[in-house]
Amino acid sequence: MKDFDMVFDSSVKAISKVFSKYSIQDVVISLFASNLWLPNIASPIKHQLLLSIFATLKPEEYSNSKVITSYDDFKNFLQEIYSLLPSFEMLEDFVPEADWGNVRFYHEERILKIFYGSELSNVYDYLTLYQMLYLPFEDEYFRCANRSPTEELRCCLQLQDDIISGITCQLTSESSREISPGYVEIPPQKFWENAAKFYISYKPQYNSTESFLKNYSIQLGAWPNTVRHGV
Repeated sequence: MKDFDMVFDSSVKAISKVFSKYSIQDVVISLFASNLWLPNIASPIKHQLLLSIFATLKPEEYSNSKVITSYDDFKNFLQEIYSLLPSFEMLEDFVPEADWGNVRFYHEERILKIFYGSELSNVYDYLTLYQMLYLPFEDEYFRCANRSPTEELRCCLQLQDDIISGITCQLTSESSREISPGYVEIPPQKFWENAAKFYISYKPQYNSTESFLKNYSIQLGAWPNTVRHGV
């Protein structure tokens, strides 16, 4: 365990150093594309770690000393990052179902695409339980916390549907190949271009409420930096 902690701490510091060479937008778009590429569904913990490191860095810690303007730049960035990632064999021990929009969820008389394959093996059940446990008490939650379970679930589902519908250069569930737990690879150029274009043009405020964005957003650098100290 002590050896893993040392490797983990070293990896976090090295990845943070790489991130700091780029702009915020270059890093987040690259991670966005890597995380959503369907074969990378087998490495959720690695991507959670990368996003956590990204969120712990303050805006002033990023720079433009290196830029990502081409696919080769993107590929070189991910190759360097992937090489620094620790292994999570005990956590990434199965491959979620590789689904991209086939599984949908019914809410408020609409059927919306959801991210079905994830570390939660029964995400559909969790969404159904949310409807059963929280929606009947809509008035009480709004009165006590000024929050609407119905509206927050709608925004959550709409965001997923927007991303899945907006990124069309994805492998289909039928064409996705066999992958092993923990597997990670660099997305192809067309997918990177599609994901980057979507990220830059997407305006979440158009389909989400102000309160939803406030409650489920975080300022860069505000994420607890314990991850950067191997805790």
